[in-house]
This record gives sequence, C-alpha cells and structure tokens, in this order.
Amino acid sequence: MKSEFELKKYRANISKANKIIKDGRNCLNKLNFSCALAKSESALEFVPQYKKALQLKRDATESLRKVKKNIKIE
Repeated sequence: MKSEFELKKYRANISKANKIIKDGRNCLNKLNFSCALAKSESALEFVPQYKKALQLKRDATESLRKVKKNIKIE
C-alpha cells in the first residue's frame, strides 16, 4: 500500500502530466508535431507508461507519417 506522501506525489504527477498532454493536444491541433511529441515525452517523465501520454505520442507520430506520405516532390 502506498503511503499518503506517495499518493500525493502520484496525484501531483498525474495533474502535471494531464496539463502537459493538454498543451500537446493543442500543438497537434496546430500540426506542430515536434511540439506534440516533446510534450508526450515530457508527460511520460512524470508518469511512465501513462496511457494518455502514449496515445498523444502515437497520434502525433501517425499524423506526421501521414503528412510525410502526402508530400510530393516534383
């Protein structure tokens, strides 16, 4: 069982990660893929294997892949 201190620290880290993920989603909405990826990594520093951060990372990576695929050099 986690101590009260550990629970408070975990909750604080989740809160920080959620704010960072929100910022990352804003980056992704603006097609700023490097920002979104950096934010996902930052959130993962606070909460390793955090599903929301991993999803942001996947979404940013996939969106970037789609954009690169549609670039045509003539």
